[in-house]
Amino acid sequence: MDDISASLVTGDDAGIFYVDCELDPADVRRALAAILGETALLRERPAGPYELNRVRNTVELCYLQERETVEGQAHELAHYDHLGDWRRAEEYLRGLYAVSAESVLGAAGRYLAPDKLSVALIVPPGRAAELQNLEPAADASSPPPVRRPLAETPPRPVSPSPVTVEEAALGNGVRLVLRRNTTRALASVAALTAGGLHEEPTELEGVTNFALEMALRGTHEHDAEEFHALAEYYGAELDTDVQRDFYGFKLDCAARHLDPGLALLAEALTRPVFPDSELEPKRSDILAEIATRTDDASAYTLGRVNAALYGGRGYGRFLDGREETVRALDAAALSGWYGDRLRADRLVIGVSGAFERGPLIERLEGLFGGLPAGGGAPDPPPRFHGADCVEERLPKLQTHLALAFPAPTLGDDRRFAANVLAQGLNGAGRRLFVELRDRLHLAYVVFFLYRPLRGAGGFFSYIATQPGRGGEALEALRGELERVARGGLDPVEVAEAKEHVVGLYQLGRQRNAALAAVYAGAVVQGLTARDVDLYPERIARVSPDEVNALAAECLEPSRGVRCVIRGTLPDREAR
Repeated sequence: MDDISASLVTGDDAGIFYVDCELDPADVRRALAAILGETALLRERPAGPYELNRVRNTVELCYLQERETVEGQAHELAHYDHLGDWRRAEEYLRGLYAVSAESVLGAAGRYLAPDKLSVALIVPPGRAAELQNLEPAADASSPPPVRRPLAETPPRPVSPSPVTVEEAALGNGVRLVLRRNTTRALASVAALTAGGLHEEPTELEGVTNFALEMALRGTHEHDAEEFHALAEYYGAELDTDVQRDFYGFKLDCAARHLDPGLALLAEALTRPVFPDSELEPKRSDILAEIATRTDDASAYTLGRVNAALYGGRGYGRFLDGREETVRALDAAALSGWYGDRLRADRLVIGVSGAFERGPLIERLEGLFGGLPAGGGAPDPPPRFHGADCVEERLPKLQTHLALAFPAPTLGDDRRFAANVLAQGLNGAGRRLFVELRDRLHLAYVVFFLYRPLRGAGGFFSYIATQPGRGGEALEALRGELERVARGGLDPVEVAEAKEHVVGLYQLGRQRNAALAAVYAGAVVQGLTARDVDLYPERIARVSPDEVNALAAECLEPSRGVRCVIRGTLPDREAR
């Protein structure tokens, strides 16, 4: 089985409990029997204290995350108002912690009865016959082992204070960015290491991504099952973050579980074991992702034009590597690559949420203060290499086109004008959308974006059109960008774009995890926390002349590279 999850949708007069999974059709009967076996256990035996605590902690995290954004808060208020009283939203957590094992048993018996089951299957073409006469029947599942509730670390008292942001460092040189906000019930951490993708030699492409994924599959203290059981128990979300200039781990949890969450993050970062038992399953996952890259045609097209822009090296690689290199990587290669770069002076830890500064730094010192310093700074990021054109044919219903141009780096002060220029061309009501989609009817989708990196930067434009109009769409897109290069944006377009950029910045700061990642990401790439805070002010100072000078320099047609992914499916195959 590739993936499985359970969810609940409730309304004012009905609700649906879902179990969704992705698997080979040959395994459907066994999987369905196992799922029904588990629901039978829910009906027949009460949940123990360990299970109840684990579920409560997980649901609490989801509840807090949903309330982080104004959109989430509005949705919640509307939902409860529809059910009779918007004030019930404030009672949710109290109700959650009042749930008993007996009430769960009663609900399972009432709603998870076999006679209320519906099963829907989506299968690949030609495989439906295998699943004829499917008769759902439960396996006799064994009850899970009874576990004692884990000892909870009492939450540290947090004194109210205004929001503060500061940079600090541990004794060995690990840099910290601490954003303290005592109004948040969440705590988020981003532990990011400089380097990664652009350092990978050709024969090890994909090693950074593979190594990080394996680091979450077992440590010196816990095997994969134990590690993930602990994370679940504390309602802690741990994930990897692989970018072109850095890589690392992200943690999101309730603030009262920050201590155990940090301990798990530190295990994955500093003490992974890369077990052989987990290597092949994870390799299969990554190879499946590589094999299905073309399913997302827009992302694939941008990846291919990105390779053209950077010559297929460094920044021009796909983050998860190539099939042949991923197949060749073994545990020794992953461990060696990862361990050689695990150095204090490469690491930045960003923390955002409710915490006390002194105890937090003491905790971080204990977890990360033993990392060795030195080892040298990351290799210089690659510069723009340039290529001409990439063309490919795929069984798609559309033709996908992309253009890319060199643009300012992350450390270049012109990056603010670059963001305004990109927003001035991107989105409904902007130049490209109005001309290519509304007036010429050439585009299903069209957009323009800016990607600043430490060692280079790029403008990327994308359009999807009918297969027979690819050449026309490409010329129209190039022509519109050339007009911008020659004539620029007018002051109204620049003013609207600036407002939009600042609005997106503010929306992006609503989530605690995003704040931890943004601050840590800025520092690990050579900027400062102050640069993050001053971003709206710097955007406000951008002038039309700066935007148009950058357009004239960067959007010159001779500087661009292109990618054409031609769709080969005739219309009749879509019907």
